Amino acid sequence: MSTVVAEEIDTLYQHGLDALRLGENVAAIKVLARAVELAEKSGDDARATDINSMMFYARKKLNLQQINELTGADSKAAAKAETVISRKADPTDADKALQKAISFASAHQDDQLLIAIKMFEVASMYKGTDAGFKAMDLSLAAMQKIPAKVVVAGVKNTSKLPSLISGKIGVTIEAGSGYTVETMREGASVFSNQSGSLWSKIPVELDGKNYTQVPSGNPQGIKLRFDGADSIFFLIDPSWGPTKANIAAIKKLGGVQVKNSIMGGINKHQLWSIVGKPGQVIDLPVQIIVASDKISLDKIP
Repeated sequence: MSTVVAEEIDTLYQHGLDALRLGENVAAIKVLARAVELAEKSGDDARATDINSMMFYARKKLNLQQINELTGADSKAAAKAETVISRKADPTDADKALQKAISFASAHQDDQLLIAIKMFEVASMYKGTDAGFKAMDLSLAAMQKIPAKVVVAGVKNTSKLPSLISGKIGVTIEAGSGYTVETMREGASVFSNQSGSLWSKIPVELDGKNYTQVPSGNPQGIKLRFDGADSIFFLIDPSWGPTKANIAAIKKLGGVQVKNSIMGGINKHQLWSIVGKPGQVIDLPVQIIVASDKISLDKIP
């Protein structure tokens, strides 16, 4: 498995766990389904098994309304979750499964939620067995050790976390001359007026999305309008001095840094995300690369 793919799996897995910690199980499934797909394709069976345990727990906690919400929003993730909870277990394997879960718990003593989830899966898969009853006791014991107040690093408004990595909506951007819209892919140019600075190793969050090619050397700011309620991405080169003003503005709006090293030419770009409401308009003081499913360049009243 390449280092890039491993990093993508780690990032998605962590976002899925963050959503689980906040009780946002629909959001967790969306992200974990993407993570397990990458793990399975790369042959990392051990990681896929752990991710499936998290997805099993999240799916079991959904009510009918949430199941319908998930199916409508991401049918592929919903189908994967159904496959995970529909697995059949041989009761004669119960003791072996419990021992594996105990070994997992020993290696994750600093995260009681992971332990509770892993034990919950064993208890659910092996109902009616001694090992299943023991696993449920251990799951409940771990749950009791989880702090009542959940804090997710870097997220000021935790209610916004589930949307932080989707970038599913469209945006309208009013900008100076020189902006163009391109599809994010390896080999595409960072700038609209240069051909030498090319994107490489595109992360899964951005693959196939639209982005704004910006004119090199033009610091003019932009106005941006959310055309739906979700999140958008920004790609920021922190080595360019003027962009510090954008980082400050994005932080003030509750933005979160998602990644730290996306290569555009020889420069590393940070990936940031902001959640917005339909019709919300924001002003950013310096030119910036925006990425989302749909981008329109137009005047904003």
